[in-house]
Amino acid sequence: MENLDIAVIGLSLRFPGANDADTYWNNLRHAVCSLTRFSVDELVAAGVTRTLAESPNYVPVGGVLDCADQFDATFFGMTDAEAALTDPQHRLFLTCAAEALENGSYNPASYTGRIGCFGGAGASLYAGPQMDSYFSKHVAPHAAMLKNTNGLEGLDVIIANNNDFLCTRASYKLGLTGPSINVQSACSTGLIAVHSACQAVLNGECDMALAGAASISIPIKKGYCYSEGSILPPDGVCRPFDAAAAGPVGGSGVAVVLLKRLVDAQADDDVIYAVIKGTAVNNDGNAKVSFTAPSVKALANVVAEAQEIAGVSADSIGLIEAYGTGTKMGDPLEVAALTEAFQRSSSKKQFCALSSVKPNIGHLGSAAGMAGLIKAILSLQHGLVPPTLNFKHANPAINFEASPFFVNPTLIEWPISAGPRRAGVSGSGAGGTNVHIILEQAPPRPSPVRVDAPGANILTISAKTTAALSANLKRWQVFLQQADTKNFADVCTSASAFKPHYEHRIAIVANDVASAQEQLAHKKSVAPRVERGGIAFLFNGQETPSFEMGRALLAQEPVFREAILACDKIVEGSLDVSLSRLLSEPDTRIQETCFAQPAMFAFTYALSQMWTAWGIKPAAVLGHGIGEYAAAPVAGIITLPEALRLVIARARGLHTDVEHTSLHSPTIPFISSLSGEIADQAITSPSYWVQQAREPIQFQKGIESLWQSGVRIFVELGPNSTLLNMTRSCVPAHEGLWLPSITEDCDFNGPRKALAKLYEHGATINWQAVTSGRGRKITVPSYAFEPQIHWLMPPQDKAACPPISGWDRAGSAGKL
Repeated sequence: MENLDIAVIGLSLRFPGANDADTYWNNLRHAVCSLTRFSVDELVAAGVTRTLAESPNYVPVGGVLDCADQFDATFFGMTDAEAALTDPQHRLFLTCAAEALENGSYNPASYTGRIGCFGGAGASLYAGPQMDSYFSKHVAPHAAMLKNTNGLEGLDVIIANNNDFLCTRASYKLGLTGPSINVQSACSTGLIAVHSACQAVLNGECDMALAGAASISIPIKKGYCYSEGSILPPDGVCRPFDAAAAGPVGGSGVAVVLLKRLVDAQADDDVIYAVIKGTAVNNDGNAKVSFTAPSVKALANVVAEAQEIAGVSADSIGLIEAYGTGTKMGDPLEVAALTEAFQRSSSKKQFCALSSVKPNIGHLGSAAGMAGLIKAILSLQHGLVPPTLNFKHANPAINFEASPFFVNPTLIEWPISAGPRRAGVSGSGAGGTNVHIILEQAPPRPSPVRVDAPGANILTISAKTTAALSANLKRWQVFLQQADTKNFADVCTSASAFKPHYEHRIAIVANDVASAQEQLAHKKSVAPRVERGGIAFLFNGQETPSFEMGRALLAQEPVFREAILACDKIVEGSLDVSLSRLLSEPDTRIQETCFAQPAMFAFTYALSQMWTAWGIKPAAVLGHGIGEYAAAPVAGIITLPEALRLVIARARGLHTDVEHTSLHSPTIPFISSLSGEIADQAITSPSYWVQQAREPIQFQKGIESLWQSGVRIFVELGPNSTLLNMTRSCVPAHEGLWLPSITEDCDFNGPRKALAKLYEHGATINWQAVTSGRGRKITVPSYAFEPQIHWLMPPQDKAACPPISGWDRAGSAGKL
């Protein structure tokens, strides 16, 4: 059954009291109740009438999302007006979907597979007077304004608020090409979305899938009216499985998980939170008291079916995160169903913890199952079962002693016994759609196969705005204070190779966390970018690298090493010593021209291959002396073996037999050292290369030609910055960017420091090549969004509502 396993590789949440998984888990394990008791003034300010708020049977308690009215419109390419028009459930679902992908270390823009999206939301366009929605309370009252708003059509309003477009909007904004399907099954919506996503992945409809749900109550802050016999508690306290159980309290929440086949996740070395072993779905049918009543038989069947699909026995399950609404009649029915299902394969008693998260954060409606799912995932991960709040005395209608279950009122350890930890998560929706999911703790992650690559790593941080960059910088500083320092390369690889890269950027080169912290503490801002023009490679052919420098690059940079070894094979039999040895060990022969020039050629050529592998492709090349020979194969004029043959002959003072060399037109602009201009067909003539060894070098004119062609960034390929020093006097130095591969102080991390500078100036880097073999995916800070309030107020409150950019709130023409 292993090939049917699904890995949870990313997650994101917004719950009462927690906007991330770490905070959520901390609240759960420390028995924090995140429900809020509101004052009358708070309720009135939120939109509840004072008469209702002061009513003696009004219970002013609920689970609040402090971010429900906020959204980073700029990040998602939406105007302020468009954001204000859009249902907050859609906005936060989109935010969590983006964050779950990032948490899973996947960027849809560069991922070549198909990503699906499955989700549902609470009441939207068609909510009635008992189920207020953002549309009914905040958008629809502005009908006249909307009608007069230029460019706003009825379809725009529907798309912004109808649940039909929850997933397709996310797929459009994030560039997802897998199935994008909305799911609605009342309170089981979130778990049904997970079930549907698992099926899509297993059926090959997509390679990964997002699954989740959103449910935000309107008004954001509100309680409820209690009446005798209702399913809501009179005191605002939810008590699952307890003798005093009187029902749940409402709450708001949003959560999304990222799913992938386990075998694929392991092959890609993904971070795995937990494994979904099996899921099952059914419906009560009509064999029950009423439409909204539960069916013990159907609930038992769905649990047993999920266990069968998962291929696990009931006695291997140590935790059930129940639907657990805390009603006096509902809890006993659910426990009876679970007991019946478990006893089909186990006779053991009180071995499985029974839990419910609803006392902590409230009943989250469509997103209720997602809260339980993530709680169970975190419990599996940490090996702890959080307490079920408010449990003191068991409901007398539940015979726990004769069941497989017990309720833990305090935090308990969950040790691994005969096999991996397993948990079940239940969900049920009014109308009878039931779902059960079997989870298993993540398998041990194999040790990575690392390349022995000493030297520093590049840590990148980016954002869509300068303000967001500052916020992300602070988030990273906090993270590094708490980071595991065992392998800093993992941190850098995760940040650069598996995250999106935005316009505003910071990059540092560091050997360890301590060095990174010190540098980031002084990284207040980034210097203004050089006007983006082409990048030119300048090939130094005048100076010999030190063996320490060559040794460091051969050890640190795989592509550099491969290029030198390729040159070694070509010169084998032509030189008495290998180029790799000349460049990495003390040898006086490197001072002799016949050895120095081939070594210089190989060194500069290998640097060019390293830069190219990193994604830095030159718009033009210019070589100085032997450097022109190294530039020639890069420009496609000559093959590497023929170029090396000519260099060896030249170094020995022999006649260079160019006549029998195949010369081709350059594939990129090649600045001639003879004319200082972009080379024409003369470069393919043997006579050019004969003259090249004799005639003066027009280097200054060559730099001027590069500048006139639009080049503004110069990268020197050589053991120092000699050519750059010459270049600065030829063109306006303040308008260009000058980057040596190796600095004057022979810093062996020079190439990576230059690459970091290029990154800050907007270059597109092949980070997979840069980080190859150095580190692996780990969980690092997610993007720090810039949420702003986007909230339409009822017409009578227009004066209190901040103006919306792009929308004339008085009703005159304006566009979204």
